[in-house]
Amino acid sequence: MIPSESPLDRLNYYNGQRLESSDLRLEQEYHMRVRRWLNKSLYTWGIAAGLEVNVKKTDDGKEAKHTVVVSPGLALDQQGREIILLEPRIIQVVGTPTKDKGIVLGNYLTIQYNEAPVAVIEDGCTIPLNEKKNNNLAWKGPKRMRAEPKISWQNSWPNNNSNKIVLAQVALDETCSLQSIRPWVRRYVGAAQSPKSLAYALEGEKDITKENPKKIYFHIRGGRPNAVTLYLKGDRFSTIYYTELGKHNHVMNLTIQDLTIPAHDHRLGELTTSPEVEKIQHNVFALVEHNPPELRAINVVDMDDLGERETSDVKRLLKMDISHDPPNHYHVIESGGATEEKEEESLEITVARSSLDDAGASPPGVHLNDNPYTYINNLEIWLNEKPYTPEIISRLGWDSLGNGNREHELNEKGTGPIQLDLLADLNEGLNILELKVGSSGGKIHYNLYVE
Repeated sequence: MIPSESPLDRLNYYNGQRLESSDLRLEQEYHMRVRRWLNKSLYTWGIAAGLEVNVKKTDDGKEAKHTVVVSPGLALDQQGREIILLEPRIIQVVGTPTKDKGIVLGNYLTIQYNEAPVAVIEDGCTIPLNEKKNNNLAWKGPKRMRAEPKISWQNSWPNNNSNKIVLAQVALDETCSLQSIRPWVRRYVGAAQSPKSLAYALEGEKDITKENPKKIYFHIRGGRPNAVTLYLKGDRFSTIYYTELGKHNHVMNLTIQDLTIPAHDHRLGELTTSPEVEKIQHNVFALVEHNPPELRAINVVDMDDLGERETSDVKRLLKMDISHDPPNHYHVIESGGATEEKEEESLEITVARSSLDDAGASPPGVHLNDNPYTYINNLEIWLNEKPYTPEIISRLGWDSLGNGNREHELNEKGTGPIQLDLLADLNEGLNILELKVGSSGGKIHYNLYVE
């Protein structure tokens, strides 16, 4: 049966109260018991910091054969008492030599809580308690109690109820000289109870537009969390969205007015026919009108049967040199000929609808904007379908979560920690964090910690 503790009493002060030593001890006891209960409720027993065991160095820098040094540090025993070593302590090594290599029995160095009285007063002064009686109380007793840890060797592992904490185990050779120090036998303090909620962290980034809000799904498992913390930082909208276009076409509406074509004609350069090797016979066709106008009546001239016309007449009319020297010959038409002059005229051309080469249609959902997206403007934070933006910007001391400019604090330094658990009641199960913008678009980096 576990012995019951005495009630947890403390002094109730009032004016004119007489205080004796028992009252002051009660006051100390109250604070020590409360602190020790807190220690053993929050932590398991073991080494909290320091208390390392190392071989002592001699004056010439060599390792001593029979001495170790325990460094300052802190440990908690099974009763929650603080074991504090303020100064390094030199300990003489004692124990059982190791007969079989690698096997060490005993030789455990332990530390435990200990306190002892100091500054004892034993003068002969007395204090009369009652003038009518002789039962006077003398001044006598320790003036102070000093907490000084006790460090000792033990041949077996200490019992858990002994309030001793193992610092190290040493191996000794046959001459009882120190061979090695084994620190892996040490036990360190830990949390007295494992956290109920499963702790984890989420990290990522989202490109957000008005048409494309983003959702972050996170689960809470094991009970209500201690804290759910969100960090946000803005950045420029990803340009990767502008590097790939879907299959599409371009439609063009074109109108051209008052197109004036001035008076003009078309000039001919010198033309030479290819040599012929066949029978010399030519048909000359007047396909265009020429000056002088006499040529307009001539349609076909057979060079083998000129009839009444002389070769010189044909040459004069056509400005063509004719040679009848077989077998090869050619014809030269002089340059300078021109088509009939065309009068000035105005044209009006209207293309109502025209398409370039078809590259296909744009995929559904593609948003086209006059200006490219840059930075977040008026970010909204929704948690489990409820808006919490006003509360968040109020705690940040901002006017908004982004204004579309790079210089905004959201982009420069980020929001810092946003305690979502203080804004909403977050319990076990699925939770949804939604990020929206009212206009424009941008990138947001996020870190979400569930603890």
